[in-house]
Amino acid sequence: MSFKPGDALTGTVNQEGKVTIKVGDHDVTYVPESDLLSVKSGSEATQQKVVELTNQVNDLTGKLSNEHSALVQAQADLSGISSKYADYDTIKSQIVEKDNQIATLTQGSTNLEGKLTSAYRTILTTINPNIQLDQLKDKNIAGLESLIEAARLFGNKRVPVFENGDGNHNPANTKSLRDIINEAKTKK
Repeated sequence: MSFKPGDALTGTVNQEGKVTIKVGDHDVTYVPESDLLSVKSGSEATQQKVVELTNQVNDLTGKLSNEHSALVQAQADLSGISSKYADYDTIKSQIVEKDNQIATLTQGSTNLEGKLTSAYRTILTTINPNIQLDQLKDKNIAGLESLIEAARLFGNKRVPVFENGDGNHNPANTKSLRDIINEAKTKK
């Protein structure tokens, strides 16, 4: 639509101050500047609200992204932990097996300690028949070893053996401490 200079225009003004002009088959409406400013300020307020909402959406999207990243990391950590403990039952059964082995070895050690203690007591009573087993019952292996060492250091190189129990000793019937220890070991 175009106007030419000198064209006659007809129009009306309504109560709100709007001017409507008839141009050909079309009506063109002009509004007061105050209405335009009102629309413009409303548009600016709406635009400001859109910016605020866009910022809020961006913040929430960032938070959601952070939470999603944390969730993915937690799932990865859980997967790692699960894989580390996937063979927990195998490890647990190995621990039970090792505990059983330790118990067996401990029992064997206790048995061997008992045999060694008994052998040491036999050696000491063989070295000196005046020693009674009751005198040695509270001695542990270290104590018995000390007594044997003392007997070896302070005793004769040849220890008399009183086989008949009457206190008489036959010099031809003597044995070294080493022979006595070896005999005691072989008797057990």
